[in-house]
Amino acid sequence: LSNSAEADYSNVTQIQYDKDAEDVIVIDRVVDSCRYVRLRTDKSYLIGKIDQLLLCDSFIVVIDKHIAQSILVFDYDGNFLNRISRLGNGPGEYLIINHVAINDRKEVCILDNAKERITIFDINGKMIESKHLPFRGKSLEYLGNNNLLFRVENCYAEVGYKEIERSSFVLTEMNGNIIYTFGDDHSYRNPSYQSYSDNIYKYDGRLYGRLDHGNLVYEFDKDSVIGRFELSLKNDKLYS
Repeated sequence: LSNSAEADYSNVTQIQYDKDAEDVIVIDRVVDSCRYVRLRTDKSYLIGKIDQLLLCDSFIVVIDKHIAQSILVFDYDGNFLNRISRLGNGPGEYLIINHVAINDRKEVCILDNAKERITIFDINGKMIESKHLPFRGKSLEYLGNNNLLFRVENCYAEVGYKEIERSSFVLTEMNGNIIYTFGDDHSYRNPSYQSYSDNIYKYDGRLYGRLDHGNLVYEFDKDSVIGRFELSLKNDKLYS
């Protein structure tokens, strides 16, 4: 089975935050440019709600998980290009869209817990491969070098994968082989820090994650987990 990774806490940066302070963030300090793209839709490919938005060099992938239950591809002029897979129980179809990621080859990876699978398509919608997963993932992100990081649901794993039952993150190769597991929301629990949003974030080419109940942000790579940031609150209570 996989190895359980231990985090390196030797270089953690503390971030002081006062949620009652009336600080104003000037957008120009964090955003270089802003562009509006009007997506052209019709009744055959409507969007009910944008749950995920993935941007690549020449196309935009729009994920509507719950209303249209669709994955749609547009160009940067807003023109509809194609649909990725569809709702159904047949080969290459999905029952649930839990999360979507794009790898270095601009392939679309769909996480479907109902089928306990991750299915990979090219950007034109052609299925490349489908892999069974021995765990249930909440979300996923492409790490690079053919590796995927999953935020997993505690307390579920197939027989023979008991280590995953107590884990919060699982790093795998694209073929599904598990490299390592990390974290346990039951052991790291801090009731003052609770997150209801996605727990994996990609920023500036690096991949970060946090536990549901914890104030530490970790950086993940293929060989290690590093504690990067510690959130310190003035009144020690935050719900995000």
